[in-house]
Amino acid sequence: IMVSSLDRHAIGGISQTIIDGSGAGSVVTFDSGEGANSVLAGLTIVGGYAEFGGGIQCSGASPITANCVITGNLAHVGAGLWLHHSEATIVNCTVSDNTSTVEGGGLYSEGSAAVVSSIFWNNQPQQIVADSTEVLSVTYSDVQGSWTGNENIDADPCFAGPGDYHLRSPQGRWEPTQSVWVQDQDNSPCIDAGNPNADPQVERSPNGDRINCGAYGGTAEASLSVSKTSNQ
Repeated sequence: IMVSSLDRHAIGGISQTIIDGSGAGSVVTFDSGEGANSVLAGLTIVGGYAEFGGGIQCSGASPITANCVITGNLAHVGAGLWLHHSEATIVNCTVSDNTSTVEGGGLYSEGSAAVVSSIFWNNQPQQIVADSTEVLSVTYSDVQGSWTGNENIDADPCFAGPGDYHLRSPQGRWEPTQSVWVQDQDNSPCIDAGNPNADPQVERSPNGDRINCGAYGGTAEASLSVSKTSNQ
């Protein structure tokens, strides 16, 4: 099963397609042994409230979550995502402004999950907590407070503004309220910082021949690179 609004060549799907839990429990639940053929993509997941996994609760399942914004969720443990006995893949997601009362504001993982090309920023009380007996792989990602992994960074992602998780760029970023491209004075370190093996050609020119981190990386809404290099 795929639940998706994602057309990588189109503008607007991620921020405009919202699943709001309205405080009634986990917004999305995987608990029936779902594997990599179950995909959640191109959505904004908000308003969850649960004991475990306010935004996404994943138990005994290993789905793929891609190009999602996960924000404004509450839980005791794993407000953004709670992965229990899971080999889930989280790719090009922005997990920000989620709050746990106990631990794992962004992500709590009890399993061998993989996080790639994602941003974990301003979650409380921690960005990521992993069970010490399991291996959580985090690569090509921006994690506040740092996390060990290939080419991870710990730097302010320079979001466009409150609730707008596009990355600021002097070359240009998409402004959803006005439906125009605008230029900023500062440049997000998450631009051209995603998985170097992912195809960057959907990102508009100039794209630096490398996708961005975060929910808009690898899509037509990706903020533009200051690099002159382009595949287009």
